[in-house]
Amino acid sequence: MKTLFKFKFEILFFVLFLLSRMPFIGQESFNTDVWKWKARIYDFGSGVFNLDFQKTLQKYHPGVTLMWVGTAAVKVEGMYCAIIKCPNESVDPVGAVFALDFFQKLGVVSAIGLILTFAFYPIRKLFGKKYAFVAFTLISFEPFFYALSRVIHLEGLMTAFLLASFAWTFYHLETTKGKALTAGLVLSAIFAALGALTKSSALYIVPFVLLTILYYFRRQLVAAVKVGAFWLLVFVATYVVTWPSMWVQPLKTLDYVLIRGIKETGVEGRHEQIFMGKYTEDPGPFYYIVVGAYRFSPVLLAGILLSLILYKNVLPHFESTKFNRFFVLVLVFALGYLLEITIPTKKLDRYILPALVFLCLNAGFVVTWLLFVVVPKYTARYIKITPAYAPIGVFSLAVLAMGYQTLKLTPDYFAYYNPLAGGLPTGIYALEPKWLIGQGPITEYFANLMANQGLSAFATGESFDNQQNLSNKLTVAFPEKYYTQIWPFIRRIGAWATIEDLTPNALRTRYFVYPVWDDYSSTETRFPLKYINAIYLDGVKLYNVYERTNQQN
Repeated sequence: MKTLFKFKFEILFFVLFLLSRMPFIGQESFNTDVWKWKARIYDFGSGVFNLDFQKTLQKYHPGVTLMWVGTAAVKVEGMYCAIIKCPNESVDPVGAVFALDFFQKLGVVSAIGLILTFAFYPIRKLFGKKYAFVAFTLISFEPFFYALSRVIHLEGLMTAFLLASFAWTFYHLETTKGKALTAGLVLSAIFAALGALTKSSALYIVPFVLLTILYYFRRQLVAAVKVGAFWLLVFVATYVVTWPSMWVQPLKTLDYVLIRGIKETGVEGRHEQIFMGKYTEDPGPFYYIVVGAYRFSPVLLAGILLSLILYKNVLPHFESTKFNRFFVLVLVFALGYLLEITIPTKKLDRYILPALVFLCLNAGFVVTWLLFVVVPKYTARYIKITPAYAPIGVFSLAVLAMGYQTLKLTPDYFAYYNPLAGGLPTGIYALEPKWLIGQGPITEYFANLMANQGLSAFATGESFDNQQNLSNKLTVAFPEKYYTQIWPFIRRIGAWATIEDLTPNALRTRYFVYPVWDDYSSTETRFPLKYINAIYLDGVKLYNVYERTNQQN
């Protein structure tokens, strides 16, 4: 109990983080890559348990930690369903899809929460519990991180590992002056390796840590080499031990990750998307400035700006030398990472996540100063309230406000665009939603349509292909990239979704849905389409609904 009490603040943070991600978990969304990752998780798990370790090389990303978490979640689901009844895949295949998604997302959320908790401890020890809670609250409730920390994908996990590695690196160098080879240094290397095993872009942490060590030992070159070599040894050992593919085919594995993953796909690869209302394969060097303007919250943007403007005011209220080094290193890390992801032609908004989270650390300093220095000073002067209670009250209100905003976005958390930049109505045209938003309104619209028209649901065993007459069923087509993210929701209401450019299916489908930011229905030449309605989210028009007028069912 004494040991647990020692980590009471870390435990509190972990519990709060976990609870904040529970609403709608496993019921809210499926991202465009989730089916690929579920298949990779299955193959990875098969390779591990059948000792066929070559199968653990699934993708150049490489996504190893995500596949470990996903595999563990499958096992947990199996144990849970052995005791408590779960959807039977042969009877309720869609229910089984949602059940597995719940366990795998819960695994990802728990893993990210645990990693952040490991990062919380050294930050608390260095700068106190007030700053730690403020900074990690900013991180936890920042809308874009909130969204990416509860999906089956790489950025949330990778970012958490990078933050933990950075925190333990700084803690080690500050508390031991780097001379001892401590557990903190080991943890830093382990988290860095796990980050690189999640996504290769996390390899950025390697030169960053080594250069940071060199900076701390700039007058002791031998000590710098000793500490840096030890860190690198632990990093390599973790990378090898944690990835079974490295045990049996190390050269092929590294070639696949470093050459195909980084050079051919990451640097030279392209990705078509809508940016500022136009299709492009390379949105240019200012892409991530636009992403920051739309994806960062006003609180974070204000915090970043004020942390730079009020730097000298904030400095005296923390241990100045330590604060100065930390602040600068965080800024260097964020700017360096932004440079790394700006160089390749392939750019996506979610790639900015590590920079976002690190900038929350610097914003946390000025917010802590405002809450615990400025607020008590002025409340004591103008309001009859005990100064000590004022910052607690303001912080609580701020947390409630951020929590309300974040939970209000759930389950459409990817629909968040900075209101100062125009919000959702403007954001969908500036940065195309690559991951579907508005699953709830889409599902509700077609469920109501089924009820109003008295259409029958697809029964167990019935499918689009084995039904000759579909006139009494609801069928709806989507662009392929959105079909993969919506079909389970459509199937769950008894309707059937298909891909709009599959002509044999499209000729038998009644309704067609196109996003307003990419509505190419006017180019349809296979059959006439008639506009019938629109689907909205929070009053914003997102999708146009069309009906095929030459019904042949």
